[in-house]
Amino acid sequence: MRSARPRVALDCDHGTSALATPQLLSQLGCQLTTLNALSDPAPIGPAPEGERGRLADLARAVVATGALLGIAHDGDSDRVAFVDETGRPVPGAAALALLAGFALDRHPHARVVASLTSSSALETVVAQRGGDLRFAAPGDRAMISEVRRLDAKFGGNEAGEYCWPEHLCAPDGPMSAVRMVELLLASGAPLSVLVDRLPTEATVSREVPLPLESRTSVMQRVQRTLAGEAKRVVDADAVKAFYDDGWVLVGPAGSEPSCRITAGSRSEERARELLERGAKLVSDLVSAFTYDGGGGDLWCDPA
Repeated sequence: MRSARPRVALDCDHGTSALATPQLLSQLGCQLTTLNALSDPAPIGPAPEGERGRLADLARAVVATGALLGIAHDGDSDRVAFVDETGRPVPGAAALALLAGFALDRHPHARVVASLTSSSALETVVAQRGGDLRFAAPGDRAMISEVRRLDAKFGGNEAGEYCWPEHLCAPDGPMSAVRMVELLLASGAPLSVLVDRLPTEATVSREVPLPLESRTSVMQRVQRTLAGEAKRVVDADAVKAFYDDGWVLVGPAGSEPSCRITAGSRSEERARELLERGAKLVSDLVSAFTYDGGGGDLWCDPA
């Protein structure tokens, strides 16, 4: 039987969560083992999922104390990463799917918002609960904007930014930590088991050149081409095409003259096929594009 006072290992990264998260978890009756919990005015560091060393320290603390899970924040507490009871880091795609499912358990058939970069595991979880999944452009600002516009009950992305609008319509690491603990207490199952129950898929990605002057024209043609062959296409700055057996995402890389192609499928071979399809499409369109120097777009349609 699960303890009424579960043990939790918490890494605060010497940030703002050193004040908020321990108080919230203590109200749930958690017994805390804290790391890096002294508030420090040092510059905010990278997100927790990028700090393998910190997660390794957290994993050791989880195993050593027999904790229910480990929780890691970044310096300003808007992101959160998790480690399961075996010391295994939880992939961002899995955490997003689990938390979205928990939000729908609290608000049946509600609307949730996720980044276009999300995996098929999220779609499966939302569909199983009768939720309404909507997509936003990559990045937390676009996600929050869509949560507000659509009156969604949850928003999130695979970078560990989750929004609980009934509490705060912004990425909220401390509340996300609380929700994950509540999820585990309600389910009665270990976090590792919940993660392993989720659908798995192979995900591959690569970057291809995409000159800034041709970006708009190329992306418009990418959208039209994929819409003609895919089952469904979502266009939100990036373009994501859904097929019966996978998906491909084509997204410009911010201010850089490049484009990231990401593809996913339960079959790694199919994921790579979709990746190559997206990369070839962009490369062919870029090759067919000429900038005339006077503000015009000249095309020679690729064969």
